[in-house]
Amino acid sequence: MRSSLQVATCLFNLASILKAEGKFEEAHALYRKVLKIRRKCCGEDHDMYADTLVNVANVYMEQKEFEEALKLQQQASEIYVRMLGENSFKSSTIRSSIAITQHQLGNHKIAHDEAKRAVRMFRQLGEVQNPWYFNAVNILESYGKQ
Repeated sequence: MRSSLQVATCLFNLASILKAEGKFEEAHALYRKVLKIRRKCCGEDHDMYADTLVNVANVYMEQKEFEEALKLQQQASEIYVRMLGENSFKSSTIRSSIAITQHQLGNHKIAHDEAKRAVRMFRQLGEVQNPWYFNAVNILESYGKQ
């Protein structure tokens, strides 16, 4: 199992490089392999599995496939809340991501509510210098409310 997780980590890192290079199809395929390995080794209720869901969602975001991204973000959010708690750093970050995705989908009320929630969570954590905090603040400002 340990060697499988090491392989998954290597594939995850390679997929991240491919994503950064704009090779989204290749990155997506590798992240899917990582999901399969991490599901088998750790189960679906593990933050490493959720981290991989987030990265697959990020590939979908780059490809403007917002509905698919949102599904994975919501799944990751549920895992983070269950495993790490509602006010964890990862829960805050995924809330900000969900706000961005909802904004892209034109779901402005939901985007605003998610951004507001993310800002509150980041403030509680003292993470007000985090880029994801600023993403959520920017969404709130785009609606003229905070």
